[in-house]
Amino acid sequence: MAIQLKRTGQWMTVLSVLLLATGVVWAQEKTEDTGRLGDFIDGSQAHSVHHIALYDEEGFPVFPGLNDEKPFSTYATCIRCHGVETIETGWHFNPVVDPNHAGPTGEPWIYWDCATGTQLPLSDRAWPGTFTAEQAGLSGWWKTRIFGRHMPGGGSGVRRESTPLNPDDNWDQSGDFQVNCLACHDAEPLHDQAQQALLINKNAFRWAGAATSGFAYANADRPRDRAEHFADLVPGITYDQNRFFADNKVRMDLRADVPNARCQFCHSTTMAHGNDASWPEDVHLAAGLSCIDCHKNGLDHQITRGYETEAEVTANEEAGTVSCKGCHLGQDLAAQPTAGRLGAPYPKHKGIPVIHFEALSCTACHSGPWPTDQTVAIKTSRAHALGTRQINRDPEALPHIQMPVFAPGSDGKIAPHKLVWPAYWGWQQGDEIRPMPVLQVTAWAGRLLKTPKEIEGVSWPVWSKQDVQDILAALQDHAEANDKAVYVSGGQVYQMEGQTLSAAAHDAAKPYMWPVGHNVRPAVQSLGVRSCQDCHDLQAGLMFGQVAVDGPLADPNATLTMVSMQGIDPTLASTFARTFVFRPMMKTVVFAVSALIALVLLLYGLKALEQIACVTGGAVSLPFDCTGLLKKAATAVGALTILILAATGFTPGTIQGYGLMLHAACAPVFILCMAYLVVAGARANACPLSGLALIRAVCFWTLAFLTLPLALSIAVSMLPLFGTHMQHVLALVHTVTAWIFAIVLVLYVISALGSRK
Repeated sequence: MAIQLKRTGQWMTVLSVLLLATGVVWAQEKTEDTGRLGDFIDGSQAHSVHHIALYDEEGFPVFPGLNDEKPFSTYATCIRCHGVETIETGWHFNPVVDPNHAGPTGEPWIYWDCATGTQLPLSDRAWPGTFTAEQAGLSGWWKTRIFGRHMPGGGSGVRRESTPLNPDDNWDQSGDFQVNCLACHDAEPLHDQAQQALLINKNAFRWAGAATSGFAYANADRPRDRAEHFADLVPGITYDQNRFFADNKVRMDLRADVPNARCQFCHSTTMAHGNDASWPEDVHLAAGLSCIDCHKNGLDHQITRGYETEAEVTANEEAGTVSCKGCHLGQDLAAQPTAGRLGAPYPKHKGIPVIHFEALSCTACHSGPWPTDQTVAIKTSRAHALGTRQINRDPEALPHIQMPVFAPGSDGKIAPHKLVWPAYWGWQQGDEIRPMPVLQVTAWAGRLLKTPKEIEGVSWPVWSKQDVQDILAALQDHAEANDKAVYVSGGQVYQMEGQTLSAAAHDAAKPYMWPVGHNVRPAVQSLGVRSCQDCHDLQAGLMFGQVAVDGPLADPNATLTMVSMQGIDPTLASTFARTFVFRPMMKTVVFAVSALIALVLLLYGLKALEQIACVTGGAVSLPFDCTGLLKKAATAVGALTILILAATGFTPGTIQGYGLMLHAACAPVFILCMAYLVVAGARANACPLSGLALIRAVCFWTLAFLTLPLALSIAVSMLPLFGTHMQHVLALVHTVTAWIFAIVLVLYVISALGSRK
């Protein structure tokens, strides 16, 4: 029986070689001109079941029961029908992209180490505030070893010929971590992505992809330690032979429409403390949408990220339709209507002035948990190994991430962000600070560092200033010329100045933030749905929430106010918030006085019909004529408010901050003065007139009329009556009316002065 199996194996080997040769030629022929079979969509909306043969990384077929020690390779298997060479240049696999096309900041890999007090955001995408793995002292192999649990393969997981050999790497044992197509496209219920994390943690990169499938099991207990013979390190892998048919093919449920669960394995967020009962489900997922409805890609796997300027940045026109604005409002330059994509409702935004859309992102009001007086500590899949056996459930476990932090995004609009404070030992030369590899810190200052067992809860070590001084001194002994040992923590850079430990703010110590896109709340749960005080109140989290300063040396009570993260003067913000107490009073005054002016216009308009142009010479007898000190005072105050309104309204960049508050404060005073002057001067400008006096009268009544749209266009915009389009119309009416009012006012003053001579 053994001899028969041996002969069968020999024949299978020969057959494998033949199949390999045939497969390679076929793939090459299909690639040259027309692409591969799987790179095309024939137009059918039906789901295609994959009935395919499996191949190992060398291109040999996998025969269950004969060569079970070989894991199948998704790269070698899928490349026969798909352009995997193109796919692996995609966003998830290729960490290095053109810095000009990196888009807004995203979630980094966070390299942390308790003993050295390290919490370092890493990325190869040139996002400001991040470092590359190489700068942190991590080779591609070690980066994969640490973070490969949530990587889809490729990139740093594959050893390149140009990659310099690192004696600490163990490529011979681990093998390459090739692109794992199953990580996203396997829709089978038994798909276990946690198996990948287990194999990566055991230095078995080559087996990680196959182990996630529902028909293969890899025993990864043996490759934990180095061994003298490589054969002793090979994990056993067992295939479910019932899944293989007579032609040695397997049926697999692989889908282009990636299931949400596959995305959520790497992109989940949870509360660090308590549970997620108060964490709202994303309204899009609740409505039945999937992740790929917005995050689309072609064969190149350049996933759309959904920010507003993505279409211009990436030259992908379709990307403009999957942002919040593009989906709900449509693209401004689209060749065809694009609003309401996938049934997205058209937002009315009644009563919200247009300045909000210039200063705030859509996510500011709609995404993440409702902002409170403090940010909340969270955990993410990529930072805390959620969904794997490596997860540390301690709420204080590093890395420490908090949200929502409302700060300007890459487009300058305020948006909610996740935040992490960097902490690391480094070398400073001039203004530049570069991180020191953790292994070097451990080697040079190991005796001064606490062991992980001495650090409670896998969190920050407890250090005194003397501890930091001793560590800095030990590191400085190994410094090169002009390098000075420093420690970055809690927004400060610590260094020795003589025998004293000094601390100073530095850009390298600023927190790293990346925008929050989910979970999206529905309109009825958005900020501002109750009143303006959802944001413009001294207790409102969006502006006055507290951001904890984090780090081993940070004061546990130290916080930053949200407005300081937004670059807004705290005094301005608090003063502006207090003005909203008077907002109802201002609206009442505007409407009441507007009604009075309208009444005067109506009464004198009716009288004018009776005495057209005062031909009979009779005087108008409506009983209201005010002269004297009160009229002069109203004229003086009105003139002063007009000058202030003109200065703050017509000067570019002044309708914000204190200028906006001064403009809004003068508005009700102006309209009160106008109402008094209209009533007081109505009789004098309704008598038989000619020459300059007639011009003065025409200007007087024109100003009286213009006061109504000038005041009402703003007052009405504060009511929940009109949506975004009408808000723009009202803002335009206010601006145009203001210019006409100013021109007519100049003519009135000239004619009034001339008519007195």
